[in-house]
Parts: sequence; structure tokens; C-alpha cells
Amino acid sequence: MEKEGYIREYTIIPDLGKAGYEILAFTFLAFTKSGEELFEKARDWTGKRSNIIFAADGEGLGMGALMVSTHKNYSSLSRLITELRHDWQPNIKDLQSFIISVDRPDLIVKEFSLKYLEKA
Repeated sequence: MEKEGYIREYTIIPDLGKAGYEILAFTFLAFTKSGEELFEKARDWTGKRSNIIFAADGEGLGMGALMVSTHKNYSSLSRLITELRHDWQPNIKDLQSFIISVDRPDLIVKEFSLKYLEKA
């Protein structure tokens, strides 16, 4: 699979709760405009924040982008959302977050893992 280009990189998936994180946040965004300039700004903005582990354009739920971030506590998430609203005005039309408590294993139905792909 490596030789054929199916494997881009090897990544360890840590237990976020044991690593001291409380929150995994999926933030959905809708913008008033789009384009290459905005995309480059997003690449730069997210690249400067190590707790943002994934960000992409997309569509669904009336939104046009998704950002996945990890947080040690709610204050960390609140700071990120405040920065996002401040730095991206007036371009943000809507912003919605889905928050997961990763330090509560009793609330997780199925752990995130790529091992399930082998059975697909």
C-alpha cells in the first residue's frame, strides 16, 4: 500500500482524555464570500494554531467549512471561538460547534480508529 501511494503518513492516535484534553470540537462555518484569497488566509490562520488538527472546505448543514480542534478545557475552546469571530469578521455568516467530552470514556460509543477500514 505504501508503494502504491495509499499511505500518506503514519500517525499515532492518542487517548485525548489521558493526554489531558477535555474537549474535541467540530466547528462548522459559513462564510459570506469564498475564493483563493480566503482559502490562503484560512490555511495560514489554522496553521498557526497547533490545537486545530483538521480544517477543510466542504458542504452540508448549510455550512461551507469544518474545523476540528482539541482543548484542555472549555476556556481554551472559548478563546479559539473568540479569536475566530474577531479575526474573520465580517466574513463569517454562521458558526456552530459540536462539542465532545473526550475525558468521559463512558460517553464514547465507538473510539476513533482507522483499524475499521480493514474490514470495510
